[in-house]
Amino acid sequence: MDDTPPPDRSPSGDWLLRWRDSAAGVASEELQMLWGKVLAGEVKSPGTYSLRTLEFMRSLSQEDAKLIEKIAPLVVDGFIFIGNQQALDETGVVFGELLELQDIGILKGVGGLGLTITPKSVVQGRFLAAFRCHGALLLATHPDAGKAVSLPCCGLTAIGQQVMTLGTSQPNTLLFRALGAWLKQQGYEVSIGRYQQLSDGQLTGVDMQLL
Repeated sequence: MDDTPPPDRSPSGDWLLRWRDSAAGVASEELQMLWGKVLAGEVKSPGTYSLRTLEFMRSLSQEDAKLIEKIAPLVVDGFIFIGNQQALDETGVVFGELLELQDIGILKGVGGLGLTITPKSVVQGRFLAAFRCHGALLLATHPDAGKAVSLPCCGLTAIGQQVMTLGTSQPNTLLFRALGAWLKQQGYEVSIGRYQQLSDGQLTGVDMQLL
């Protein structure tokens, strides 16, 4: 049961017209399902999918949709961890697939030097960073509030962040745990579990265990 309160506004008329015109030309069942998810997501939370994203999705092929579904479980808070090549290989995702998603505008920072992110602490007095992956939660802590590390990754574009929400809701635990192991090697204490969203919008960890 979805306890999300109903939105205080509806999707705009322009958005609904664009969605209708775009979805009308779709023949494959897989792409029809994607367009159905777009409509459901926009009705639930207007503004979730931009007109630019609708235009982008009109060019998606069935193969593109399958690749998005394959990659989605790897996404952690808008990035894909690439600091453990063996773990990435074991997910079944190959480098060429990441490049393909970059070519169509979903990913950025694939190849070359890639991207790095520096997680920031969400508390004062010590370091605490949280990473979320489709219901899974990883916490990295350190007594030094100034502790910093550059995390190797490739990122999602603005359109990619919207489109990837249409993929699976199941996390890839193999790569998620590899991220935790990498952070542990950098000197952080790492715990992993899952999270629940509270009524005030905050998150709480559930069944957290040290890695």
